[in-house]
Formats: sequence, structure tokens, C-alpha cells
Amino acid sequence: MSILKRSMVLVALVFTLFVTTSHSIEPFQYYQFAVAYGKGVCYKNDLCKKQNPFEYPVGWTIHGLWPSNYSTSTNKDVSCSKNAQHNDVHFNLHNLGSVMVNRLLEVWPNLYEGKSDVDLWENEYEKHGTCLQPDPAYNEATYFGKTLELFELYDVFDTLEGNNIRPRPVKISANIILTALKNIVGEKKPRITCREIKNEVPVLTQIAICLDLELKNFVDCGKKSNCLLFANPDEGKKIIYV
Repeated sequence: MSILKRSMVLVALVFTLFVTTSHSIEPFQYYQFAVAYGKGVCYKNDLCKKQNPFEYPVGWTIHGLWPSNYSTSTNKDVSCSKNAQHNDVHFNLHNLGSVMVNRLLEVWPNLYEGKSDVDLWENEYEKHGTCLQPDPAYNEATYFGKTLELFELYDVFDTLEGNNIRPRPVKISANIILTALKNIVGEKKPRITCREIKNEVPVLTQIAICLDLELKNFVDCGKKSNCLLFANPDEGKKIIYV
């Protein structure tokens, strides 16, 4: 067993302990685990880093693991930022270790101009990963280790590929994506996100699957898939997976 895998097993045990015994300042009901498709995110997007679109990360990368709520009127993701400030919690890269950092550089990159990968990790941790503070044994390694474990366990790229859904410049039905994801979540509702581009078909950018507070069982995602809202119903809710 590799060093990273051994670390992730320990992280899983610690994470399970704290999600079942701790109380956050801002309550939440489930987690969204979201992966992003870099070429879709940055397709005709001036906010992305100025580089050749073909150099964006191949396949799907991690966007985040977000505490979420069904009960809020806006269904926004829970923000732990106030919790982090209340407990004087700040992101510390040194808590991750070199092995985990190297893996994060591969699968959790920042796509946007003006920010580094570490800036992204800091934002994700302080906004979404600190809800269980001030438990002293819960830190950056717990949050990022568990997120890496989910990324390895639920491979969106392979799932789509296994259903003959590949990046290509042709329109496909958003419902085909949702149906393919049943191979991961069964009959629970995932969430697919598209970016609306004027006078063009919506572009697939993100997929989220939702899990209970122990991160063991799938649950319905509270937010609706906006791909279904953006896509033209007269064209069969078509989108593009570029």
C-alpha cells in the first residue's frame, strides 16, 4: 500500500469520527462532491488563465467538497468562513505533507487568472472545510485527504467513457449525462452544471454527486441541474461536452 493510500485510510477514519460526533456553527445536511471539466470551464472564458485550451487539465479535476443544505431558500452551499474566523482557523499548507501536495497539484488545479493552486486550496478549506473546527485532530489533511479519496473512488471520466460519452464538438442530451451517472449514484439525483454562452449551446463544466454526513451513502442533490434550465427544450435539452 502506498504512503498516500495509507494516509487516506487514516484520514477516512478520522473524518468519519468527526462528522458523527461534532457540531458545526452553521448546520448542514449533506455534502456535495464536485468535479470540474477544465476545457468546459475555460471554453471562451476570459477569466481563465491565458493558455492554449488544449493545455488545460485533461479530463475531470476536483472542484471541492462542500457542506450543503436543503432547507435554505436559495439552496446555497454552506459557507464555513465565519466559523473559521470565529475559531481563528487559517489554511496551513505544511499540514498536508509533500505526498498529498503533489497529488493535489495533479488533480485539484486552479483554472483562473490571478490565483495559484494554493490560493484555491486555501479558499476551499477556509470556506468549506472548517465547519467541524475547533476539533484539534481535524485539519487540512483530514479534509483534503477525504476529498482525494472520493475522487479516486468515483471516477466521473471513466463513468462517462464507459457509456460512450466522450468530449467531442457535437450536441448531446443533458439527460444522457444524468442517466450515465446512475452507474455511480443509482437512483439518487446528481447535479450537472453548464455555462451559458450567448448564441451557443450550453457547455458542460461540472458534475456534483451528493452524500450523507458520513460520506458513505448517496443522497439527492438539493440544487437543480442548470444544464436542464439553459438548454433549449425544443432541441431536446442539448448541451456540448467539448
